[in-house]
Order: sequence, then C-alpha cells, then structure tokens
Amino acid sequence: MPSLDIRSWIDRHIDGVSRLLILAAVGWWALGEFVPLIHTWPVYESLWPLVMVALLIEVIHRLSDLKATGGDLTVFRDQGAALPRLLEYLDSHTPRKADFILQSSVSMRPVVYKLANQGTPVLLLVQHPLSAISKHKGKHIRDTIVGLQEDLSGRRVTILCYRSPASIRGCRLGDQMIAMGWYRYDSGAPGVLHGDGNAVIVASLSCEEGRVLDATYGAALEALVSARDTVDASVALEEWAREKNDSSLRKKRRERAGAAIREIWVSTARRGMNWARRSEPPSGSVVGDVDDADRPPTTHTERPAD
Repeated sequence: MPSLDIRSWIDRHIDGVSRLLILAAVGWWALGEFVPLIHTWPVYESLWPLVMVALLIEVIHRLSDLKATGGDLTVFRDQGAALPRLLEYLDSHTPRKADFILQSSVSMRPVVYKLANQGTPVLLLVQHPLSAISKHKGKHIRDTIVGLQEDLSGRRVTILCYRSPASIRGCRLGDQMIAMGWYRYDSGAPGVLHGDGNAVIVASLSCEEGRVLDATYGAALEALVSARDTVDASVALEEWAREKNDSSLRKKRRERAGAAIREIWVSTARRGMNWARRSEPPSGSVVGDVDDADRPPTTHTERPAD
C-alpha cells in the first residue's frame, strides 16, 4: 500500500531528515556571518524555528522508541509469547537493518516477512541442512530455505547457512531492540532439539542489560558470519542435493554388492549340495569290509601231472 510505503520511508529516514535540517540551519547561519546580505533574507529569520522543529522531531522519535519497547527488559516464557511484542514494535517502526540467528527460522517467520515487506535489509543465519541434529531436521531446514527463497524473492534478504551446532537464537532489530534465547538438547531423546519453547529475553538496546545481551549476540553473529564453512543458502542447497545424490549412489552400490554376495553364497551352496549328492553310494550297496565267511569259495583247477 502507498501509505505504508510512505510511512516506512519516513520511519527509516526520520533521523537523517532531522539531522539534515539542523546541519542546513547551522550552515546557513555560518554563511550569513560571511555574507551579511543573507541576514536581510526572510529565510534567515526562520533558521532557529527550523532547528527547533528538527530537534522536536528527534525527541518525538526517541520517545516513540521507548514507548514501543514497553520497558527496558522483559522475559517471556517462550517464543510464542514474545512474538507479539516484536510485531507490535514493527507496526510503528522500520529498522534500518535486522539480523537473525536461528536453526530453521520457522517460528520467527512472521517477523522476517514483516521486515522484508517493509524493505528492511535482513541478514538471516540458519543452520546448514547437512549439519542438522537429524536427517529429518535437515530436510525440514532445507524445505524452509526453499520456501523463504520463493516467498522473499527480490526482497533485501540474505540467507547464510552455518555449520556449527545450534546454540544461541534470537534477532536484533536495528539499534533499538534485541530478543535472545537459546537451544536446548535432550540427552534422553537423541535427534531432538528444543528452541521456540525456551524462554526469550527482549530488551531495549538503550539499557545496560540490553547492551550486555547485544555484546554476546553480536560476538556469536560475527563468529558465524566469518566462519570458513558458512556459505550462502543457494550453495548449501547445492551441497545438500549433491550429498543426497551421492548417498543414493552409495545405497545403490551397497544394494548391488549385497545382491552379488547373496548370489555367490547361493551358488556356492548349490555346488556343495550337488557334490554331496554325487558322493553318496548307490542305493542298496554296502559300504565297508566284507567278512571272509561271506566271501564266495575260491575254485582251484588242478593241472594234470606231467
């Protein structure tokens, strides 16, 4: 909507506009000191009211930031409880930039989409599908990345995939707000990772507690972005597809090798059975020594005497 676009533009540039007005007023005043003729211009007389308007804009903007945060720091029981606070902030503010550290980003998708629709540059770090805690989770991350790329095509969204185990999760909205939580592994259930069900801390970056959280979050973000094995999401999807193709080929090779081994065993067993049959004596024959009493008498033919 045009009204929303205008509002977003004003929200993103309000600080710059107020500062520009102040600099213009000061510059105009300094120029008047060197060119006395400027003092006679009607515009010169309105310089200080212009400065006051600029300062008033700055004050109002800062006050609205404090109001939107709803307090310096709040702890929510889970991601679902914290999500309305973040969306409420974005209803009246458009951050200059935003960044996220997540595993798959599903639970934070409403915030990501809202920022993208506002035109905010977004950096989204998700775990590499091949580094997920299970094959099922890896496929889930892969499908999530594909959906984000399709839905946010043409938006100012950059998706990177990191290889490290998932640990910190959260987002930072410009220089005003931070939300941070963590992932929890379940030793009793391998392949299970808990994230959006854990507590979330939402803080204003204007308070000391918020700046402490930001220091930890910022260090984690910098480490993941600068890691050698962190790659663009498109590269991660190619690596996923290549690995799956290789796995499929290896599976087919194992199946062919298994079939060949079974055929060898069957063939060997058949040859052994055939040899055993040929080695058996004919039916009714006696195997073993024959007693002398059972031997037929030997007939001696006497030769006539010479």
